[in-house]
Amino acid sequence: MNDNISDRKKGRSFLLFAMAIALGCLWTYSTAFHAFDDDEFQHTNVAWLMHRGERPYADFFEHHLVLYHGMAAPLFRLGEGRAMIFVFRAISLLAAAGTLFLLYKSGRRLGASQRGAGAGIWLLGLTPMFLLKMTEARPEVPAMLAFAGAVWVLTGVPAASAGSGGRRMPWKPVSVGLLAALMALLSQKYAVVAVALLVAVIFLHGRRHAGWAGIAFLVALAGYAAWMVAMGVARDAYELTVLLNLRWLHSFSAAGYGAELFLSAGALVVTGVLGIFMAGDASKRRHRAALAVLLAGSIALIAIIPVPYRQSFLPLLAVLGVGSMLFCTSLLQAVGAGPGAGSPVLATVAVLLLPGAASLRALPGHLAAGNHGDLERMAALDEFAPEGPVFDGRALMFWRPHVGYHAFMHEEILLMIEHDELLEGVDEYAGDVIRGLYDAGLPPLIRDYRVKDMPVKIQIFIEEYYMPTGIEDVYGAGVRRERLRPGRETGIEIPVDGHWRLRWQGGGLSVNSRDVASGETLFLSAGEHVFQASGLVYNIRIERDYAPQ
Repeated sequence: MNDNISDRKKGRSFLLFAMAIALGCLWTYSTAFHAFDDDEFQHTNVAWLMHRGERPYADFFEHHLVLYHGMAAPLFRLGEGRAMIFVFRAISLLAAAGTLFLLYKSGRRLGASQRGAGAGIWLLGLTPMFLLKMTEARPEVPAMLAFAGAVWVLTGVPAASAGSGGRRMPWKPVSVGLLAALMALLSQKYAVVAVALLVAVIFLHGRRHAGWAGIAFLVALAGYAAWMVAMGVARDAYELTVLLNLRWLHSFSAAGYGAELFLSAGALVVTGVLGIFMAGDASKRRHRAALAVLLAGSIALIAIIPVPYRQSFLPLLAVLGVGSMLFCTSLLQAVGAGPGAGSPVLATVAVLLLPGAASLRALPGHLAAGNHGDLERMAALDEFAPEGPVFDGRALMFWRPHVGYHAFMHEEILLMIEHDELLEGVDEYAGDVIRGLYDAGLPPLIRDYRVKDMPVKIQIFIEEYYMPTGIEDVYGAGVRRERLRPGRETGIEIPVDGHWRLRWQGGGLSVNSRDVASGETLFLSAGEHVFQASGLVYNIRIERDYAPQ
């Protein structure tokens, strides 16, 4: 009898281990191969700039908190090539693994069985929205690790008797306060959920210890503020991360992502909500009430912030994951009670899990949108322009130096620049960008969709001074002329000092009285140069040569 029980326990442990390995392989594959998000390059670029000693807000534009970027900056001691994006993603993968582990332990503390907790983790881990965002290079991933750590601490706290305020040492509430602050400082959009963590302490400890948690939270925020003062950017940081974001003009509804969430993770949503409000150990009612507060805070986050992208749903998914563990445990207990008790439950759950099939169906499509194309473009750019900066809207900037005070541009920031007195306005911004391009020697330009949304003045400049290179969306500096009249001197303006390759069709050509051959590269200083054709010369292209000479 005891041997059979022991064998069953070993079988369950082996199954859980195998499930963890399979999930780990899937997440590792996502880390290595799933498509890059533009935000990844913004965040890694900021970390790279801080590694070089640039000060956020003062030396370059940023409207996020920069704790993540400052912590990640030393990673660039390993190198600055395109492989660094995977170093950042690997850090995210480790943080994601820690998040899943802490959520699993939290579910176990709330009474979930091994199999129930494992099932909840699987439902969470197979949710495309959670899997993809947690394997990207973004500050929300370590913020989620801090959140999971706070939940783990909360679930290990014995609930204080009503109105007692608690008599224990306050290190656990203090830990929750510090982790809540860390979560908010890593990703400022999570400040709403961080406050929900502090409220959850009230349900378990009472108001006195919640006060300790709040003090710890404020002390951590003060530490960050002191860091900004030490860098000499406190006023700029306040204007760009607080005042500017309060005047954010762009917004959209979360309904679309909410529909995507239910279609791809319906089983997690349903089982998570039922687990929080209906299932679980009756002695853990106050813990489940704390979970309900976190659920409400996660929903409030999505409702309050003006642009709730997929990463805004991560805390909600994590809380639902813990609730799902409790529901799956209750389900397994009902099934184990016998055929008569289990059959109605199985029929109900079969209906609940139908939406979850969409998650498995959608996941391959998300993973199939790989990053091979971007890596190929990086390699092609390395060959075309081995050194120096690359200008783009946000696409691949971090792996090469970027140009200008505004490190990236998109519709929302363009609206803020246009309407906010804290910034210089669209015309001044366009002038800054063009001056930055000149100062950098007209570097290669990736004309991604964000560049195409830049002000008209920048578009006109690109049309006049850039031309396609043959690499997708990549433009190099160049001057074009349809034809030159034979025997007549023509002045052509070269915009910046550098090596320029001349190509044309037809007769001969001289530059500054020197005969040149088509395909030859010359060093030409900025200014006007005298071109003279002998015979019909047409389709003239004077292209910037970015290779070291």
